[in-house]
Parts: sequence; C-alpha cells; structure tokens
Amino acid sequence: MKITAFNCSPRMGTSNSEKIIGPLLEGAREAGAEVETLYARKLKIAPCTGCMTCWMKTPGVCLQKDDADMARRKMMDADVVVLATPIYFFNMTSYMKNLMERTILPTALPFLREVNGRFGHPSRFPDRTLNVLLVANAGFWGEDVFAPLLQTLERCREAGLEEDGREHMHFVGNILVGFGEILQTEPFGHFFEPLFEELRAAGGELVETGEVSRATCEKLAEPLFTYMNMDADQAVQMANTYFENVIKHVEETQA
Repeated sequence: MKITAFNCSPRMGTSNSEKIIGPLLEGAREAGAEVETLYARKLKIAPCTGCMTCWMKTPGVCLQKDDADMARRKMMDADVVVLATPIYFFNMTSYMKNLMERTILPTALPFLREVNGRFGHPSRFPDRTLNVLLVANAGFWGEDVFAPLLQTLERCREAGLEEDGREHMHFVGNILVGFGEILQTEPFGHFFEPLFEELRAAGGELVETGEVSRATCEKLAEPLFTYMNMDADQAVQMANTYFENVIKHVEETQA
C-alpha cells in the first residue's frame, strides 16, 4: 500500500497534526506500507483563480505552474491519501482548502449533474477512486466542533457520486481528536503514550484492512484530557489558567 499524507497545519513538523499522524504513519510503515508526508505550507500552490482552464482549455491541467500538479499526481498515485488539519474557524485550514481546490477540481468535468437530489460534476477519471483518511484535531472537543468540516467533505464526496453509486472520493476513516493543543505541553507527554500506541495500531489496521474502523475512530475521539484522568471542567480550568499565565508573563516582559 502506498500512503501519501498532507499535513495542512501551518505549524508543520511541530504541529499537533504531526504528533497525531506521526505514530499513525509509523504503524502503517511497520505494516509494510510505503509512506510519504508533504507539508502543505511548504508547497508553492497559488489560490485557484476560477478561470476554468483546467476544465475546458487544458483538460485536467491547471494554467498555473506550481506544486499543485505534483501534489495531484501524488494523490492519484496513492492507495490512501491522509489529509491532516487542525480546526480553524470550525473547518479546515486555508492550506488544506487551497490544496483541495487546486488538486481535486481539475479532476472533475465541467458538466452539471444531479444524483440523488444533489448537484455535482462527473469525474474526469471515472474508474479512479480517491481514498481519503481524514485526521483533524481541535482545541475544543465534541461532535459539533468537527461537524462543519465533516459536512463540507461529505458534500464534496456527494458531488462526485455516479448514478450507479460509485464514489470518486471515499473516506476510509475520520480520526477526530479533541483538546489537541495539550499535545504541545511537554511535561504531560507521558500521559499520551497509550494514544500513540492506539494510533500505531490504527496505522496497521489501515494497511491490513484498507480502512480505520468506526470503532477505532470512536476510541480515538475521546478528548485528550481523559488520558490525564481529568473531566471537562478541570480541562477548561487548566487551559484558561495556562493562557492567563502566558498573557501575564508577556505583559510583565513588555512592561
């Protein structure tokens, strides 16, 4: 299995996203997968201009010559694409949205089509399915925090449905981690060794079965403060105290 991961956090290698996909991909590699990680922030990908050249003048090829074509080829060549993002404004980062616009839109045809009451575009590659594992983390926790992102991606999936039900974007799992910012706090690192082991196992599961099961995703969806034997109120108090202390330190330093 060939897995290409796109870390779409602006923090790149020091991000919470990296701390989550690191052991996941390690487990996949140990199970025999070929793994590559790309950082969306490092890629030179200009925003989509809406010119529709990739749809009508140079089919499937964007007019802009940058890293988007390389990223799209890597997506098309991979058995599984991992899209990792922190939650910003209750959705994906601008890096991930830009990546998707420039890599996935050229793979569609311009024609309008309605399937199951939903409008979309037929695929330029009708026999190709993009298998996606979503990995998202947020400072908050709960289903409502991730809902806008999931709704956006589900609508994208529906837009590529064929009349016979075939998918051109298929999600093989959604790993959604709440209270993720605690991963930046080194003194608490030892609490999360069980999490990292679960992520390594999930990577192995992905290689062995082609997906990360709902049961595994639900287990990984436990807010990270539960690994510290804390409840939600204690987590809120700890986070607020931390930010108060940082702000106070900055003010004292600047005084």
